[in-house]
Amino acid sequence: MVKLPGVLAKLIPSKAGKAAAADAAGDPESGGAAAAAMEAEKAAALAGAAGYARAPLTASGKLPLTWQLRAWWDGFDPNQIAEILGRYSPAVDEAGLDDVMAAAAPPPDEPEMEAPKPVDPDDWQLPFDPWDPYRLEVAHYIWGEGFCGPGGPSYVVNTSKLLALKPEMSVMEFGSGLGAGARALVEGFGCWITGFEQSGRLAELANHKATMMGMAKKAKIDLFDPADPNGFGRNYDRVIARQVLHQYKNKEKIVQLINKHMKPTGLVLATDFVLANEDARRDPEVKEWLRHEPFTPFLATSKEFSGLFSSCDFVVRVDEDVTLEYIQLINRNWRGADELVERLRMQPDGPDLITVLMRHGELWQRRASLMKAGKLRLWRLMGTKVGGKPEAMSDW
Repeated sequence: MVKLPGVLAKLIPSKAGKAAAADAAGDPESGGAAAAAMEAEKAAALAGAAGYARAPLTASGKLPLTWQLRAWWDGFDPNQIAEILGRYSPAVDEAGLDDVMAAAAPPPDEPEMEAPKPVDPDDWQLPFDPWDPYRLEVAHYIWGEGFCGPGGPSYVVNTSKLLALKPEMSVMEFGSGLGAGARALVEGFGCWITGFEQSGRLAELANHKATMMGMAKKAKIDLFDPADPNGFGRNYDRVIARQVLHQYKNKEKIVQLINKHMKPTGLVLATDFVLANEDARRDPEVKEWLRHEPFTPFLATSKEFSGLFSSCDFVVRVDEDVTLEYIQLINRNWRGADELVERLRMQPDGPDLITVLMRHGELWQRRASLMKAGKLRLWRLMGTKVGGKPEAMSDW
């Protein structure tokens, strides 16, 4: 989590501040004035603390769900804010906010976010697939139908224009998820998509949706097995890999496989999470984030990412940081999540969905916080095969 800026930071006294206050308290001439100054500072900070001074607390001293969501997407730690409000609640009362807080109090039965429960692999079909029905439904609400992360049909189409796709082209999409990106490409360019996905559950649902939309042949998603020597089967005009390579420790093997299955005139477009530099590997916040990811990411630095493709016989044509755009997509999709919580309350399985929503939100908040801090980046790269003669690329 990021540190609380501005007035919120003033609510937690520093060690130096505490020492100064203790010295002042022992001085009969300055003690009264120092105490009054500290009380005035507390009241002023709470009154202007980005609206959080008005946040109610549950019986166990936590922020309600909607306020937790707001805190996450403001870049704050909800538990830290709750601790601050609990510590200085008398100052809030003196500021005349009793009525406001009472009016905003949560319903008595509002569920609080529970700690993730340990998963017994024996309870799942191996390899372990974290996309259970609740997480799929939450992804549908947040990202849009058929998407597992930020973007949407227009984003997929716009970012693929660089490939100059044509209806007669064959495209391999690596990391297809629920297949919404593949279907968007079919609708946008008329090309033929073969997707590969390591989650059997996602691949099955993607093909079911494609069949319903009349795209069973043009947007087919196959199950990817990294141990399969046949790899991706046929050769393709274009290859797209979106946020998937960080899941593999041996990236070189995957990238070589991509090169093997590209035609001489082919192009590859890859985006992925990377570390900003070597220092980020040792950063405590990065290590904490890695510990909470569903799968352990194997992250390269941005320099290593482009070097990986160069070492696997690609000529890198585009090598750029697209993090800012990605952060904007995250924020856009999560805007209104508090309203989603209210809608979910009305469903029979609402408490379970809300719990999953909060876990999903915390996952993406950690990612967004590291991106805003400049430690985690989203990198885009486009390359051609060494010695190949690619068709004209888009000037987009």
